[in-house]
Amino acid sequence: MKRRVQISIFLFTLIIIVSVVWGEDYKKIHIIFTGNIGRMSPCQDETHPSLNYISKVSEYILEHRDELSPYILIEAGNFAPAGCSDSVIKNLFKAFYLMQYHAVGIMKSERNLDESILVDLIEKYKTPFVSGDFPCKRSLNLRYSDEIGFYISSDSKDISEGAINILLTDMTIAEITKFKGWDIVITSSGEYIEQPLMINGMIILTPASQEKIGILGIEYDNYQGMIKNHSFQWGDVSGLSGDPVLNKLIEGEASLSQEKEE
Repeated sequence: MKRRVQISIFLFTLIIIVSVVWGEDYKKIHIIFTGNIGRMSPCQDETHPSLNYISKVSEYILEHRDELSPYILIEAGNFAPAGCSDSVIKNLFKAFYLMQYHAVGIMKSERNLDESILVDLIEKYKTPFVSGDFPCKRSLNLRYSDEIGFYISSDSKDISEGAINILLTDMTIAEITKFKGWDIVITSSGEYIEQPLMINGMIILTPASQEKIGILGIEYDNYQGMIKNHSFQWGDVSGLSGDPVLNKLIEGEASLSQEKEE
């Protein structure tokens, strides 16, 4: 009887120790993402709804920073509105820079822009841009610890072992379902799904309209680079007026041309 009690105590203690160590190995982070904002509506003169939307996203993050931190902020691509003036595009690039986006995808809409302007903007602003066939990086590493990192790529074949792999693409969901090895895929194909899809071990996400931003919460193994749990919600930005600092930029009070002259 005494031996059974000792074994029981030993097993109970072991469970507690394992639970503590297991908990320490898990990390939590939020993936906040936007995308497809260039497709909201046609351009009108020097304005476009995408600028106002990005300003609202900035305000939302500022208001919820404590509950969202730590986070990775991603623009999935197709943010450049067709037919817009160069100033609208430049202000979008500057907004990404001021908001400290961790990664911005260069997709079909951006590739339709004047290449020299796009190259100048990529060089001017140090925001990490990723693209499969444009003069910027195909992939980038983000590290929040010495053990594990986040690998963000626009190349569907470029997977990093031992990292949380995030693919930015504008392929359709039907095409994405054939992939394997990715942890998270965010597509700006123009399709919309209300909740993430789980296919072949991948969490598949699409951006929403100008009223919402996507927020994926993940809990991951800090040593093996594996997502253990995840949650998802939409952040409502419809009732916000926007970040005053970015609003000044959007309203033309701090245009890029003025900045260069100064």
